[in-house]
Amino acid sequence: MKSPNRPPTFEKIGIRSESDPVLRKGTDELNLPKESALAQSSLGELKEILDQARRLYPFDKGVGIAAPQIGLPLRIALVRIPNGNQISLINPRLIETSEATDFQYEGCLSFFSVRGLVERPLSILVSNERLDGSRVEHRYSKGAARLILHEIDHLDGKLYIDRINMSTDLLSYGDYIRRRDRRWKYSGRAAS
Repeated sequence: MKSPNRPPTFEKIGIRSESDPVLRKGTDELNLPKESALAQSSLGELKEILDQARRLYPFDKGVGIAAPQIGLPLRIALVRIPNGNQISLINPRLIETSEATDFQYEGCLSFFSVRGLVERPLSILVSNERLDGSRVEHRYSKGAARLILHEIDHLDGKLYIDRINMSTDLLSYGDYIRRRDRRWKYSGRAAS
């Protein structure tokens, strides 16, 4: 692992950095089940990249990666939540968000040198496509909701830096990891 004061570099494992225009382009939906092989191979690529990234950094709050971050203009992403579960997002659609929100520090594999406070809903309902073309809906809350929304933003050509609360300072990687309160915290009132 890298020195605690220097951020790891994810470009060397194939993740596009903040200056790459592919991060600002929207993505194309996959035509399922016709393109199920493409969906499976893309998820495999995303998983391999996340495995490599995990060897460089612990990601104790979870981590996600969207296809544009590896140069694929497809509406597909992969999220790993802290308990180890993996969520595949294929042609996701945001159906509903809670009115309750909170601010937490976020980072990104493509912008890893800084963190910023981002407001996100505490609960979301997402429709996701299966490889056979059928749709399922899942409700996510707190950290899982935040991770999924971050990846859906990537699929829409939006970046977390567009959502940063500009009344607060950005934190450098080194300043952020020295914080004792860097883990996401949710009060008992938060949606579960």
